[in-house]
Amino acid sequence: MIHTIAAEDKKWKRGYLWNQPGADKDGKKLSEKTSPAYWFGPYEDYRLYAIKQALDKVWNIFTSNKTGGLTLKLRC
Repeated sequence: MIHTIAAEDKKWKRGYLWNQPGADKDGKKLSEKTSPAYWFGPYEDYRLYAIKQALDKVWNIFTSNKTGGLTLKLRC
């Protein structure tokens, strides 16, 4: 969802999407607690891009199994 919002070129659209709840597999809106605004506060560009940067770093760790110079062995 964060990457979809960040891909929008108009700030007002990013702000609108930021306040929208998530949806289930059928497109039905879920609880307001699923919106980024609920968890991270009102929309600001700097906030969106900081969250996106953090998610990208976490995703990179999970997909490469490395953080810094350490190799990780993930266990579920």
